[in-house]
Amino acid sequence: PIEALRPSMAQVVSTGGAGKRSKRFLWPAILMILALLGLLSGNLALASLGLLLFLAGLILLSPLLVEPVSAFFGRLLATVYATEGYLARANLVRHPGRAAVTVSAMMIGLAILLALTGLVTSVTTDVTGFIDQSLGGDFLLMPQSQVLSGGNAGAGPELAAALRETPGIEAVTSLRAANARANDQDVQVMGLDPQTYPVVAELNLSQGNPVLVYRQLAQERTLIANTIYAARNQTGLGDRLVLDTPQGTFDYEVVGIGSDYLNAQVAAVFLSHENLERDFNETADILLMADQAAGADTSALRDQLATLVSPYPALTLFGPGEYRQQILSQGYARLAIFYVMLAFVAVPSLIALANTLGISVIER
Repeated sequence: PIEALRPSMAQVVSTGGAGKRSKRFLWPAILMILALLGLLSGNLALASLGLLLFLAGLILLSPLLVEPVSAFFGRLLATVYATEGYLARANLVRHPGRAAVTVSAMMIGLAILLALTGLVTSVTTDVTGFIDQSLGGDFLLMPQSQVLSGGNAGAGPELAAALRETPGIEAVTSLRAANARANDQDVQVMGLDPQTYPVVAELNLSQGNPVLVYRQLAQERTLIANTIYAARNQTGLGDRLVLDTPQGTFDYEVVGIGSDYLNAQVAAVFLSHENLERDFNETADILLMADQAAGADTSALRDQLATLVSPYPALTLFGPGEYRQQILSQGYARLAIFYVMLAFVAVPSLIALANTLGISVIER
């Protein structure tokens, strides 16, 4: 029976000449070359276009790949199941267009699945990394509102001093907040301690020397502009900003561009505590971060800190990893729509595969 099938199979796989085959390879080859140029350009937009062109090239190329791919895997299958392997190969090459359409549809579905999965993973990784970097303390004392300047009541310097004196606490730093106008627009002003802040946490700097920027922040009137403000106002290192403060108008030099998690979506600048107190009369800590010492009992230390923070109802105590987990839980709820989209893509792909296999079996 196998020998009887061979003539019909040879007739089916005939391509009609080398000239026709070369023409069918022309457009896929052009798309692949353009895709390669886009991917190697280093430009995000061109690279994205290159990926789409690569996918289109594969779709056009798939009918031409049915015969060689089926021949290779058909022979492998035939080493174990001779008859079944030959029949499977014959069935594929009988209708290469149908096989190519099925493969292309599944390939597009798989590409969407991978893209959405990569997007969810990337967002989660970026958020957790941002939180760990700018809110790096083991213990956080912060208001419920993530907008630090949104009318939150802070604590006086005595709370930070009490935290430093607590056994089991290794380092403490704090953030303070005020409001100002710069270049005729409102801007959030954050105060940090240049000595203690980089010990517990750090800003995500896009410009500026990470080693020198905090030293520069402690000198005269200097500031770090966050990326939102810098993008809106084309601000760079060495630029000077005129801040309207309660004490008057002062000139500040930009020594860095960077952001933290809580101010990533608003225009903000970072000053030293000293400058914030001198020019804005602000000494209240609205966010405190503390690192526990090695070997300290986390549970007992949390109880002590809870007692210290109890007179400050505006502040909430978060233990190691608690705030991060809270943000991730909220993020997973928002990303639920992506999982629904994944299901909408995956289920039809599985149905299409089962349908194609069913048609092939009935046809045979």
